[in-house]
Amino acid sequence: RDRVKPVFDDSNSHYLDYKTSISEAKRELRKDLADADDEADRIDAYAEYEAELADAEKDFRKEMAERGVRIPAGRVSVETEVSMYTPR
Repeated sequence: RDRVKPVFDDSNSHYLDYKTSISEAKRELRKDLADADDEADRIDAYAEYEAELADAEKDFRKEMAERGVRIPAGRVSVETEVSMYTPR
């Protein structure tokens, strides 16, 4: 019987890419907020951050689908020590 590789584990290169994308988005958000001159700049920074997170999640789901792993509708959350799936 084939052994299924873990999805939310650092042994999954696509998951590592996803975590890296999130880390980069957070870093960019912090920089953009520090450089913001007004409320409009802060709104733009958060909008860009949300778009980057959505893109990273979409890419991760696509890669998992190509591996034959379906992640049900919901939101994938990556915290420092814990990964979780929250159903919609």
